[in-house]
Amino acid sequence: MISRTRLSLGLLFACAACAAPDPVATSAGEGRSPRADDGLLDTPELQQVVDVAMRRDGGALRAFLSDPDPRVRARASLAFATVRDRTALVDIRALLQDADPRVRADAAFALAHYPGAGEAGDQMLDRLEVETDRDVRAALIDALGKAGLSRSLGALLDLDGPDRANATLALSRALTRGAAPGGAVDSLVARMRDPDPVVRRNAAYFMERVDDVLVWIDHRRSIRGALDNMAVDDPAAMSIVDGLARRFDVFSLPRIVYRAHNATDWRVRANAMAALRDMGLGASRLGALLEGLDDPSPHVRAQAAASLATSPPDDDVRFWLIDWVDRRPRDLMALGPVLGLLAQVGEEDLVLGWIDELAPDDERAWTAVAIPALEELPGEGAIEALLDIAGSSNPRIARPAASALEERLAVSLRVTSPATLVEVLERAVREADARVVAGLARQLADSGFVAAGGRERLVSLAAEADGRRRSAAVRALADVGALDLLPAPLRDLSEPEADDAGSATASGAPARVDWGALDALGSRPRWVIDTDRGRVVVALAADQAPLTVQRLSDLAAAGRFAGVPFHRVVPNFVVQGGDLSRGPEAGPPAGRLSSEVTRIPFERGVIGMANTGSLDTESSQFFITHDRQPHLDGGYTAFGWVVEGMDVLDRIELGDRIHAIHVVPDTR
Repeated sequence: MISRTRLSLGLLFACAACAAPDPVATSAGEGRSPRADDGLLDTPELQQVVDVAMRRDGGALRAFLSDPDPRVRARASLAFATVRDRTALVDIRALLQDADPRVRADAAFALAHYPGAGEAGDQMLDRLEVETDRDVRAALIDALGKAGLSRSLGALLDLDGPDRANATLALSRALTRGAAPGGAVDSLVARMRDPDPVVRRNAAYFMERVDDVLVWIDHRRSIRGALDNMAVDDPAAMSIVDGLARRFDVFSLPRIVYRAHNATDWRVRANAMAALRDMGLGASRLGALLEGLDDPSPHVRAQAAASLATSPPDDDVRFWLIDWVDRRPRDLMALGPVLGLLAQVGEEDLVLGWIDELAPDDERAWTAVAIPALEELPGEGAIEALLDIAGSSNPRIARPAASALEERLAVSLRVTSPATLVEVLERAVREADARVVAGLARQLADSGFVAAGGRERLVSLAAEADGRRRSAAVRALADVGALDLLPAPLRDLSEPEADDAGSATASGAPARVDWGALDALGSRPRWVIDTDRGRVVVALAADQAPLTVQRLSDLAAAGRFAGVPFHRVVPNFVVQGGDLSRGPEAGPPAGRLSSEVTRIPFERGVIGMANTGSLDTESSQFFITHDRQPHLDGGYTAFGWVVEGMDVLDRIELGDRIHAIHVVPDTR
C-alpha cells in the first residue's frame, strides 16, 4: 500500500479561510469583443475593405485609411492588424488622433501587432494622457504592453482605477518580452495581493511565460506569501504555480501539493499536477500524483500520469499502476503515459495483453496509447507488434506504426543482428500498408544493412512488387546512389509519386467571402456542436471574421465535420478538432483560408483557427480554449465564443468525436 502524505489544512490556513470564486461556469461569456458591429453585412463599402484585405493588397487598403466614412477608416485599421504592411505605419499612427473613437481604438489595436510599432510608444502615451474613451484607452494600454519600448512603459506603473487591470496585464506582457520598465516586477508582485481578482491574475501572468526565473527569484518569498493569501481556486494561483515549478525548492512543493489535493476547479488541479512534474521524488508529490490518477476530471488524470511518467517507478508504485490499468483500461488520455512508463520497465505481458484486446478500427487507442507504448517497450515482441500494426488498412494507424517501427529498428541495429532486422524490414515493406512503406524501404537501403543484403532485398522488391512498394524500393536505392543495382527499365520509377488524392493539405489561392451566404447567416450566427460528451453552443462573430465564419459554416452545413474527432486535447489549454482528413467520409480538402486577426481576446471558451505557426495557413481545423491564453492574441483568428456547454467542453477527451455542427442563423 502506498502512503500518501497530505498537507494539514493548518499549514496553509490562510487559503482555507478564503472564499473561492465560481471556478468553472457552464458558459464562457468572457470572449465577447469590445468592438461594436459596424454594419459590415449591410454595407458594400466595408465589404470592399475586407475583400482588399483578403488579397493582402496593402497599397489599396491604405487608401481606405483616409476615407470620409469613419467606419471605413476603422475597418481598414482593423485589417492592418493582419496585413501589417509597413508602408501604412505612419498613416495608422496618425489615426490615433482621429475624431472618431472607433477609428482610434482599431488603429491602436493594429499598432499592437505591427513589427516596429514600438517607436510609436511615445505617441501612444501622448494620446493616452488625453483619451477619455474607455475602449480606446484599453486598446492603447494593450498596444503598449505588446509593442511598446521600456522607455514608454513606465507610465503604466501609475495607472489606476478603471485602467489598473489592463495596465497590469500590459506590464506582464512587456516583462515576458524583456521590455518592462524598472520597478515592474516589484509592482506586479505587490499586485498579486490586489483585491480585484482580474488584477491579481494579470499580475501573475508573467510567471507562466517567463522562462528565466532570475527575473523574479529575489521576490520568491513575497510571491509564495501572495499564493498563501489566495483562495485555493484563485485563477492567479495557476500562473504562480507554473513559475514556482521552474525552480524546485522545498517551500514551494507543499503549496503546489495543497492545490493538487484541494482545489475544486479542475484547471487548478491539472495545473498543479503538471507543476509536480519536476518537483523531486518526495512522498507528498507521489501521493498527490497517484491520487490524481483517480480524479473525476480526465484532464487532471492526464496531467498526473504525464508527471508520474517522468521518473522510473519503484516496485510498490509499479504494482499500483498495474492495478490502475486493470481498473481503467479505457482511460486513454492518462493511460498513454502510464502504459508507456510500464513499457519502459519491461511489463511486456501487460502491454501486449492490453493491445491484444483492441479492436482493429480503434484509431484513438492505437495512436494515442498502443503505438507510443510499443515505442518504449524493449524486445522483439514490440517490433513484431509494430510490424502487424503497420499493415493496418487505416493509414492513420499504419503511418504512425511504420514511423515507430523505423525508429525502433534504427535503435535495434545496435543490439540486434542486422540479418534478423533485414528479414523484418523486407517483410514490413511487403506487408505494411502500401502508403507507409517508403520510410521502411529507406531503412532497408541504409549502409548498416549492406553486409546483410538489405539492398539486394530492395532489388528483388523492385522486380517483384507492384505500385507503391516497387516505387518505394526504387526511390530508396536512388537516395543512396545505388540505382546501378537495378535493371535499366526499372530506374525511371524513382520519380516521386503524387500525394494521396483527397489529402487535407491547405493549398491553392486563398478563398474570398461569399457575401450573400454570409448575409443569410447574419452577424451573430451560432454553431450547435453535438459531441460524444454533449452539446456546446458557440456564438460566431461574422462581423469580425467574415471569411472564417462563412466558409466553416458552409463546411458544417454540408456535414463535413460529422464524425471528425478532437485529435488534440491539451489540458488547461485547448480542445482542437476539424481536421477533415480524420473524418469517416472522403471528400475534397477544405482549401486555404486567410487569417483574420480580430479584437476578440483568447479568454476561456473562445474558438479560434489552428494554423501552422504563421498567418494565412488556416484550413478547417479549429480549437476552443479551456482557459485564457493571452499569448495567442494576434497570432490566430478568434471568431467566436462558447455561450452554452463549457462544462461539456471540459469533459471532451482526446479522440471524442463531433456528431454534427448545426448552423443557426442570426435572424434578429
